[in-house]
This record gives sequence, structure tokens and C-alpha cells, in this order.
Amino acid sequence: LLQLLGEAVPDSWFKWKPIVARIAPKADPDELKTFAEKFSRSSRAAELLATISESFAERSLTHDAWSVGEEALAESKAYGWDPWYDGGSRIAAMRALIRADPDRGRRLAWKMLLQDLTTEYWYPQTIVIHLREILPLLVGDYDPKRIWPEVEAYVAGVFQHDEPVPDEIEDFHDAPRRDVAEQAVADLLVNHACHPAPSVAYGAQRALLELLQEQLAEGVIGPLLTGTDLQQATGLMILEAASVDAPALASPYSEAITELSLSPNYGVRYAAEHLRQRLRLEAAIPGPAVQLPKIYELLLPPAHASTIADMRDEHGLLPDTQEPAEIAGAWIDHVSAVADLAGVPARNVLLRIVELMRLVADDTSWSKQGERELRYLLDRAGLERPYVRPRALISQQCMLRAVAELADAGCLDAEDLRRLEPLLRPFDARLITKSPRRRLQQVALISPTRLDSGLQEWQAQVSDAGGNIAREGPEETVVIAERTTVRRLEWGAPTEERRSVCFRLQAPTVDEEFFTASIRNCTVDEYPDLRSDGDPDCLVLAQEARGFLSQPSNWLAINPAIARDLGWRSSSSGLFQWLAEDERVMEESIWWSDGPVDETPPHFDDEVGEGWLVVVSPEGLQALTSRFGNLQRKAMIRRIVTEDGRPLTKSHTWEENVE
Repeated sequence: LLQLLGEAVPDSWFKWKPIVARIAPKADPDELKTFAEKFSRSSRAAELLATISESFAERSLTHDAWSVGEEALAESKAYGWDPWYDGGSRIAAMRALIRADPDRGRRLAWKMLLQDLTTEYWYPQTIVIHLREILPLLVGDYDPKRIWPEVEAYVAGVFQHDEPVPDEIEDFHDAPRRDVAEQAVADLLVNHACHPAPSVAYGAQRALLELLQEQLAEGVIGPLLTGTDLQQATGLMILEAASVDAPALASPYSEAITELSLSPNYGVRYAAEHLRQRLRLEAAIPGPAVQLPKIYELLLPPAHASTIADMRDEHGLLPDTQEPAEIAGAWIDHVSAVADLAGVPARNVLLRIVELMRLVADDTSWSKQGERELRYLLDRAGLERPYVRPRALISQQCMLRAVAELADAGCLDAEDLRRLEPLLRPFDARLITKSPRRRLQQVALISPTRLDSGLQEWQAQVSDAGGNIAREGPEETVVIAERTTVRRLEWGAPTEERRSVCFRLQAPTVDEEFFTASIRNCTVDEYPDLRSDGDPDCLVLAQEARGFLSQPSNWLAINPAIARDLGWRSSSSGLFQWLAEDERVMEESIWWSDGPVDETPPHFDDEVGEGWLVVVSPEGLQALTSRFGNLQRKAMIRRIVTEDGRPLTKSHTWEENVE
């Protein structure tokens, strides 16, 4: 240990504490003193010295324990009362001193706390948060219940001139319908299942699915099915996913499913009707035909050129506008397709969408001010991560309401809706049942150490990073496509994006994302039967999903036309997996995740990432090369560093033969 300490650099962040805690009980007093001398110059000296002090105290060497404890206190900081800040250096030092001499230590703890709170330590609220750690330092054994009368008396004194709180507060006088822990967790998850931050919503949806599958919360999906359009669609998605393998799990919601099959929202209606048919429930009796609102027949002036995307303020917020194409512009492709089939002007559909938005929600909730308030709430909750703008969420649901109106008025028939299905379906239920793997060892780290101030140098070396592309997968498989994003959570958020895909030799020039064959809003069930004309140059398809509630929405998989041509058979055991006649796995997609890739700094020692690999077995690669000849890999690495809020990018692209 002493030899390693001698080799450590002064600003090392290596975590010595668990090692010292194991070795100190075995060391003799002289060795402990030597350790104390060495660690006094460490970046985490306070907690290390406190550990050594407690080891002295265990041997009843009170003088040495107090002496080293004082050194720990000298190295600690005033903000060390907060374990979340520096690990709790002040708490660790005071705990060691109290271990050495309880009475003397507690008097000193009171003195230090008072001194810190009245001088340089400006955050007394953190003292309240960490009372469980701090109170034992001040009073020894204590009864937590005795604290609350003190707090209550203090609060009553502070607010003695305010109006008294009534005995019964609205919404709080009735007991919860099922006042148990499982139901409380389920209610919390329901409140977050449609969260504007996709990573939060996806986590809540997965957890609700597991609660439903394990039958741990009664009626867990019920509140979603009686909520907003988005909540109803989300609840139906979770029920659909649960009923894939266990249809009985959706049976308690049969009545709600039947009712929702007549929803005024086409996305909800489509999901409910699909689930109703799978469960073989009786069909709902449709209402009378509706008359199309006159707004679809108006002759409207042409829209002015849309410039709203270029009008974001310095915080990235979109301005308020009266132009329908700018309010609902996120779904312009969907609207154009719907309008063409319905025989109505797209501008009228857009205007109807905005009219519906104002009917279903207060426009302040999706205005610039509404988005600013949402961002404030996310920041206060520590959720500084990408979110879907409120106007995009509401306009999507109102676009689906407009589709239902046009269908009910006879402007869209069953064939039209079938053609629109890939655009308008709200989710892929089978995807929500899938979980990512842990990060594979074949996926390289950005860097084994912190980059700190060397971000520009790291970015400039992108042309030397070709080895970071994954070429081998698990169990001797070969990677034929990769889409990976890895990110270190230090200032500057250094991010590396990796893209690769295999082609036939002499393939035509492709864009920098390399996936020439892309599909939109395809489901897992549809994938095996996708058709392709001729022999495609690209062996892999890339899914591009728009408006899906389910995650992961975008994925990579081998072109199924090629797999079928090679005589392989689709399997549901893995993700987009194909088997040979003898049941050997020839190809599959691997989805992996290592922490939320949209997490924000600073977490200086952490790296997060997510990605997809398409891998083939050695026999699968041999079959591909026999069919297409030698393959060529096109690859790209892009490095991104954020500076003054702006992303700076450098890329490197190359080609190589697949060995």
C-alpha cells in the first residue's frame, strides 16, 4: 500500500477509503501513523484520516485517535456536512472524534456546526436533509419522534399570524382507494408514463408493465384508460404488450377497451380495436355518421413561408405564432398524406388541428411560456434531459383526432386507413417487452480516464479512433452494422457517435449515416415479411420511427429479403433473429444500454451509452459472402464537444474490407 501511495499523483481520484478500511485493522500503530502522514496530502484526506482515527480508537489508543481525528477535521470543509457534496468530510471527521472521546467530540460537533452555519456555510437546508447522519453526532442515541414536536412548534411560531389550516383539506379528507405501498408506487408511475422526457416515460412504462405482469398493483392501468388521449394510448400500449404472452392480464379492462375502440382519437381507436380483436371481445356499436366540420370546406389564403425553426431564442424555445403550419409543423408529412387521401386541403387540416388543440388544452400549456414552465419544473426535479415540446405532443394527438373526424364523415375509407396505418399507428407493443443488454465488452470506451481539459485534443484525434468501431461481437460473431452513441458526463459532454454497415464491394456512394435502405414505423411482427426489389447493396435496414410511444423506436436489422433468400427462418427468441434449418442462430440484432445517454453533466467518472449491433455467426458470414462475394465495411466516427452551449463536431469516414 505504501508503495502504491508513493506512485500516486497528488491529484489522484482513486478511491483509497475501502482499501484503507480493510488494511487498517491489520496494521500496527506505527504503520497507522505512517498511513496518516501519507494520506494527509491526499485529495480525500479527511475521510481517510477519519478511518485511521477510528482504527486507533478501536484499540483504545485515545490520544492517537483524537490527534488524527483533529487532522481529519482540519482537512474537512464547511460544506462537508453534506454527503452529496464531498462525501461528508465534516461528518466523517466528527464521527471519528466522537469515537475517540464522546463527550468532548459532541461539544466540538455543536461548536463546529454553529460556526459553519453562521459563517461560510450558506445552505442550512442540506442540514435538514441529512439530519439522520448529523443528529447522532450531536446527541448520541435519540428518538426521531421527539424531533417532530420541536419542528412543529418552530413552524407554528414562524407562521403564527397566518390563517389556520382547516381540519379537512380538499382532496385529502378521503382515504386512498387502496392505501398500500404497491398502489402508491403504481400511482407514481402512472403520473410519469406520459412524461415529456422520453427516457422517464419509457422507464415508467416498463415498470408498469412489470407490475401488471406480476399482478402487484390492482387496476394499475385503469387511471391511464380514463385520462387524456395520450394517457389512453399509453395504457393500451402497456395492455397490448402484457397480453402478447398472457391475454388474461387485459381481461379486467375489457369494458374500457371496447369503449375506447370508438374514441374520437384515431390512434386510441386503432390501438383499442386491435386489442379488442386479439382478445375476441364484442364489438362496440358505432354511433351515427357525423357531419364534417365546415372548417374543412373553407377557402383559406396560402400560408406564408415558415421560418419558425430559425426563430428559436437563446434558450432554444420556439416563439408563439398564429400560423397553423408552424404550430403543427412537426406532423406535416402525416397531414399531407391524410389530406391527399381525404381529398381536403392540407392547410384546412392544419387549421382544424390547431382548433382542436385549443379545445382539448389551454393554449398557455403549449405556448412558449408553457414550455418555459415545463423546462423549469424539469430543471428543479434534476431532469435536465431532452424532452418533447408540449405543442408537438398535443398537436400529434389532435392530428389523430382530425383523422378520426375524416374517417367518421366518410372522407377516409378502410383502404385509406390501411395505407395510412404505418404513419398513424401509435406504437409497437412487442418492442416494449424487450430489455436492452448490458454494454458489451466489444463496445470500446471513449477513454479509460477523464478527459478534463484535453477535449479539443481528443476531438482532433478522431482520425486515429478507427479501432473503436466494433468488428467482432459476442461468441465469435462478426458485426455487419453498428449504431452506437457513447458519452462521458464531464463538462463539455464529449460524445462519440459510431456508424458502420457492410455492403457488397463496389457499392455506390452513400450518405454519412450509411444506411441506404431505411423503413418507417415498421413493427416487429411486420419485419420478417418485408419485401425488397432485386439485390440491395446494403445488407441492413434502419428503422426510422415518427410519433411512436414505444421504445426503442429506431433499430437496425438485417434485410429480411436477404435472410429469406439464404434460406433462414425468422425466430422470436431474440431481436430480429434468423435461424438456419438446423436451428443454429445465423444472425440477430443486439440492443445494449449503459445508462441514459441523455443524462447531463457533471458526473465526472461516468460514461453512458446506447447502441445497436447487427451480428452474424461465422457460418452466417460465409453464407453472405457466398451469395454476394467479399464484403466492404463503410464506417464513420463523429466526435462532439459542447462549448459555450454550442456543439462542435469533427468526423472521420473510411472504408475497409471485412475479414
